[in-house]
Amino acid sequence: MEIQEGEIRRLLMADDTAHDLKIVTGHLQDAGYKVYLASDGKTAINQAARVRPLVILLSIKLNGFNGFKVCRELKKNGNTSAIPVIFLTPPG
Repeated sequence: MEIQEGEIRRLLMADDTAHDLKIVTGHLQDAGYKVYLASDGKTAINQAARVRPLVILLSIKLNGFNGFKVCRELKKNGNTSAIPVIFLTPPG
């Protein structure tokens, strides 16, 4: 996916850990990205369809739907199926 000049670089990050959201969001915003947040699976699916981000950073552990189920739902939807998903997993 090519980014056009002046286009807002949108990312969606879905994680149910406020600390992780804060740390990663800060770095991404400093790099010039507009970051949308979701703290549960259902919100992540709805946000992805509404925002159409360039990429989704998706925690495997989420409240409600886990990250794998969220990814399956996103890939079944024609509006979100082409959005790349990067899975995040907690250390340890």
